[in-house]
Amino acid sequence: MTRRYLFPALAVSFVSMVLLVLVTISTPTTLSDSTPFDFVRSSRLDGIVDLSPGSNDKRPLGALKFGTWGYCSSLNGTDNYACFKHSHGYSATFGINPNTTATAARDSVTIGASWTRGLAVHVVAFVAAIAGLVLTAIPKQPVRLAATVVNALAALLALIAFCIDIALFVYVQKQMKKVADSPNTMPGPAFYMALIAIPIAIIATALTLLNWRSESLDKVVTSGYDYPAQTEWNSNSHQMQPTTTSTEHTQGASSASAQKVLDAYEESKN
Repeated sequence: MTRRYLFPALAVSFVSMVLLVLVTISTPTTLSDSTPFDFVRSSRLDGIVDLSPGSNDKRPLGALKFGTWGYCSSLNGTDNYACFKHSHGYSATFGINPNTTATAARDSVTIGASWTRGLAVHVVAFVAAIAGLVLTAIPKQPVRLAATVVNALAALLALIAFCIDIALFVYVQKQMKKVADSPNTMPGPAFYMALIAIPIAIIATALTLLNWRSESLDKVVTSGYDYPAQTEWNSNSHQMQPTTTSTEHTQGASSASAQKVLDAYEESKN
């Protein structure tokens, strides 16, 4: 069994899985309130306030981070983030601080659940990636073919998830301009991780496919020629030997008879 593409396929699949798991544990998590793995972050928010249910509407905000499971906000002028843990599909409302002189177009904006619910596709892509990694390591031809299909599914899900990330980024950028005069909205590290995971998952799919095809071709080449066994060849050789000896004996008897006829003819002439 060839291992020409096995180890590269495993290595690339592992990298894809690691990227997707880091995106999955996006801000916020139960291990750490604010992680570096957010999809969209906004700064220079001029002290807007969080009007979501259960939040402190008197706390002026300077920056926001949006992740898979919730969002984090920092006090204006500091880097200390406080996070709100939710399930996927969270919603957040932000408004202009009445104590400031902001001239934004609206008093409040909402990042609805319809824009954040789709971030859970990253989790599904991660599950598909780890399943593809496990299947790639199993040395069975049908399983290797299944690994190719699963890795292709992981790449497709990563692409869909990244499209959702783009939509969220564009929407947050548009909404923040309505409540802050000069906000700076940009993609977070998880955004770029999700982007890099797409080509890596595609490469993992290609290498898994090449691994499956190379093993199939090796199997065809190995079993394509049916040479006779050594015992069969020796048996045929032994069977041919008596036939050859019998033929030589018959030829020798015929020569002796012809010689006798010639001798008798010579004697009759005398």
